[in-house]
Amino acid sequence: MTILTNPPAPPLQTAYRVLEQHPQIIGSRIAMLGLSFGTSVTLRMAVYSQVIKVF
Repeated sequence: MTILTNPPAPPLQTAYRVLEQHPQIIGSRIAMLGLSFGTSVTLRMAVYSQVIKVF
């Protein structure tokens, strides 16, 4: 099993910021869900990202 320890890719953070600032989206209500490999990406975003807030 490979453990990914590096921070999430900048394009994912950029995509989050674009969604957060879109006038038809409530920025504080954006959720992220991952299945299979997406689970590791989602967890990495939650741990390492400067833009994602974990509640």
